Amino acid sequence: MDSPAPGVPRNAVDERFFHEWVAFGMLELAVYLTRHAQFAAYCVERDLRGTARRRN
Repeated sequence: MDSPAPGVPRNAVDERFFHEWVAFGMLELAVYLTRHAQFAAYCVERDLRGTARRRN
């Protein structure tokens, strides 16, 4: 097993990896929230169409 470089803690997380991990998580969150908003808009539209049909 390789020993870490002098002055670097054994369990140090690479800063680039951390930034990529956060960026990936934020992208996944944005995709999830976009899909959730699209579904919510669909539900509202569906309810409005159902209300309009009942009035006719």
